Amino acid sequence: MFDFFRSRTGPLTFSFNGNLVHSSYNPLKEAEKYVISNLKPSINGNHLFIILNPGLNYIYDILEKRFPESRFIIIHSIEQAYKNISFKYKDNVSVWFPGCNMNLESFLKSEFTEINLKGLQIFNWSPGSRVFNDISDYIENTLSRVIREYNGNINTTNYFGKRYFKNIINNSLSLKKSVTFPEISKPVFITSSGPTLEQSVDLIKRNRQSIFLLALSSSLTFLLENNIEPDLLLTTDPGFYSSYHLKKINNCNFPVAMPLTAHHFIADDKPFFLLNQKTLQERLLLNHLQNKLHFVMQNGTVSGSALHLALSISKYPVFFAGLDFCSSDIITHCLPNEFSIPDIASSSRYKPFINMLFSKYSDYYNIRTKEKRCRTSIQLKTYSSWFNNFSTDRTVYRIMSSPVPSGSLCDINISQAEILLNDMKNNTGKSILSAESIDSESMLNSIRQSLTEAVNYLKKNSDISFSNNYFNSFNNDILYHYSASVYLDIYGDYFSGNRDSALKKYRLLNEKCILFLESLKSKTERYE
Repeated sequence: MFDFFRSRTGPLTFSFNGNLVHSSYNPLKEAEKYVISNLKPSINGNHLFIILNPGLNYIYDILEKRFPESRFIIIHSIEQAYKNISFKYKDNVSVWFPGCNMNLESFLKSEFTEINLKGLQIFNWSPGSRVFNDISDYIENTLSRVIREYNGNINTTNYFGKRYFKNIINNSLSLKKSVTFPEISKPVFITSSGPTLEQSVDLIKRNRQSIFLLALSSSLTFLLENNIEPDLLLTTDPGFYSSYHLKKINNCNFPVAMPLTAHHFIADDKPFFLLNQKTLQERLLLNHLQNKLHFVMQNGTVSGSALHLALSISKYPVFFAGLDFCSSDIITHCLPNEFSIPDIASSSRYKPFINMLFSKYSDYYNIRTKEKRCRTSIQLKTYSSWFNNFSTDRTVYRIMSSPVPSGSLCDINISQAEILLNDMKNNTGKSILSAESIDSESMLNSIRQSLTEAVNYLKKNSDISFSNNYFNSFNNDILYHYSASVYLDIYGDYFSGNRDSALKKYRLLNEKCILFLESLKSKTERYE
């Protein structure tokens, strides 16, 4: 029950079920002390503040007077407090409360992006969080999930941004054949590399002719060990170690689906089903090929990319096997797995393989699930949250349920999957692919032209005058994808008032990026 009343010093306060959310004596002084004790020393300019569970939000009133040029995102845990606020929010405020027309995650993603994490400060009014603990847990978990996703995006861009450019060049220099698929007249069966994939081997073999088997590269070694060849292999990882999963690929007949940003590997005359994830690097260097590449939305996990691909090539249901998002005891992947083979080979009575598994398991899988023998990790929780928020009008099944919920996926067991696949057998047809040669010379000429245009653009803008709007399109800025960390430092300096430092760093970053792009162009010219 809500009880709104005047404090002894005059400002409104309230309690819920007898629990005070603000001081009954001086709520303004209480909020001021809270702000002073929690404000970061580095906050001294134009920043973003997120205020959670603020009650009557005296925190905002104090912060806004001190930082009038800053922006505020207010997340109310109860609508009643929002409606009883004694002042009006200004134009620099965005507000969410339960019952508004947008879910919280969508609201947060519409209000701030990765670049706003630099200089972000979060204030969580602890009395409001404690009194309304159920909704506040939801608010805090949702915000944590969004920030975790954004930090992952920044780390990926910072680590792989230049690698994407290099991979496109390296792949373009060696590609010889591409394939195209018409619509697949079969259900698509996707194999991930979780431990439960082992339980689906017999199911796959019994139904092999009536499914289109799309294998993630990490599951390939396991499938081949069990005498199963996929119809299509998917790899999207730009990093070197992803190539470990592709060691046996030259002895197989199936094509490989990949974006040109994926890690380059030697594959003789292997045909490729070329994908386009519309990253900045692809838009910049492969604009001439946009109509020839199959669009698959970029995703933080290859399983997400596989689902987008499956839904785009078939109108039949999609099945996942091995999509666990957790370990099974100390087993983290189906065995054998390319990363486990060196450990098996080097194991001995003094260094047992099971000890190596336990060491890796305890370092990485450190979050308990509802089943004691299964654990997950921060990265896997981020991946699973994407599936929790994914929506489609198509049916997507996950075989062998996991203690980590899958949200939009329908969990079924082996017997249920068998029945469903049997019902579809009479309606499936053949999957025909067509191959064609790639005009490497034309591709390289177009890439050189794109690189030249990018270099000229950067040279033209080397003395750019910053404005507040410059950073709004950061994800379309070559410099951000060249070095996200330096770019974010520039952003931080600019909005902290250190404009000269920001401009100096910008010019240096611009020069380094020009040299990098020119080196890529030289590599394509040496190929002639």
